[in-house]
Amino acid sequence: SKILQEKTPEYWERAWQQAHTHSLYARKRRDLEQLNYWSAMAGFFSNTAKKKQGKKRPQKVLSWLEQEGVWQPGMEILDIGAGAGNFTIPMAKKAAHVTALEPAPAMLSVLQKNVRDEELNNV
Repeated sequence: SKILQEKTPEYWERAWQQAHTHSLYARKRRDLEQLNYWSAMAGFFSNTAKKKQGKKRPQKVLSWLEQEGVWQPGMEILDIGAGAGNFTIPMAKKAAHVTALEPAPAMLSVLQKNVRDEELNNV
């Protein structure tokens, strides 16, 4: 066809690269890179979560949610991307139950340790 004849080799190279970049394989690879990144950062976030500075943001967010009438003690909460537990732990202290989802294995280990250290049984 005439359209195909007008396409240059550079066009097809670019089209191939775009198809590869947006392929399922490439997306899965990016997901794995994200998991590896968060797993590598687990130690840093573990230390930060326990410091005053690491608790400041969750406290502000939870206070705001209370003021807006959204946060109420006894709620059941889903924390997606729970990380080291910066939000999970303070929420669990007031909630009936917190389901914490964390896909990065090392970060999940940190979260589990932090929950045990706080002696929480509703996470």
